[in-house]
Amino acid sequence: MFLSWMECNKIYEEAKNLTYVDFPTKFVWKQNTKEWKPRQCGFSVGRIHHVPITCGEAYYLRILLNKVKGPTCYEDIRTFDGVVYPTFKEACYGIIR
Repeated sequence: MFLSWMECNKIYEEAKNLTYVDFPTKFVWKQNTKEWKPRQCGFSVGRIHHVPITCGEAYYLRILLNKVKGPTCYEDIRTFDGVVYPTFKEACYGIIR
């Protein structure tokens, strides 16, 4: 589902303007084909699981998923102002600098 989200960001122009959390408001997950498709009707609220800070990089990835719009790869998630940070943690700190 997560990797399919990044693939969808490559295909649909509208997807490029959404964060991972906002994505389900405009797209729906099709379980039978294992892909995201544009939502035809209805509304959904995106949910993202709690990740404690003790989980390290997973915690920082979760933070970034609330900020980054339209990434097509993990490197895009770690990139801010043209700088590719080596870790999700450093990318988070790059946002607040």
